[in-house]
Amino acid sequence: MDSLWIVAVVVGGPLVLVMALVLVAAPAGMAMAKASRPPREVTPAVWDEARALVDKGQLIHAVKVVRQHTGMSLKDAKDYVDAVKDGRAPRPLEPRTGRLSDRVRAFRDSGDRDSALALVQAETGMTREEAARFVDALD
Repeated sequence: MDSLWIVAVVVGGPLVLVMALVLVAAPAGMAMAKASRPPREVTPAVWDEARALVDKGQLIHAVKVVRQHTGMSLKDAKDYVDAVKDGRAPRPLEPRTGRLSDRVRAFRDSGDRDSALALVQAETGMTREEAARFVDALD
């Protein structure tokens, strides 16, 4: 009977050790993989929802919403909600849609040439003179 116990320990011991390592290491590895993903940007819709919750005094729920939609850590989401509450986190801009030329034409055609020039400069890095040539070249 003693020899059977020795065989079980010699053969089964390493298997038990490997299984224990897998059970301990797998959750830690999953947590590291999850933590290493960069958070997504806060969209205007998420900011609006967080702001509404902050206005109602529901800070914990606002943190949950930010975490759910962005993947931020608890600390980062809390800091962000605090910044929204204090007015330090401005509402994000809507994503740019449409071609630059179409957006510039809309400003130009509405009589707002300065905004058209500023838009071209901001998105292309052109000088004011280059932006003016671009705006003038649009039909």
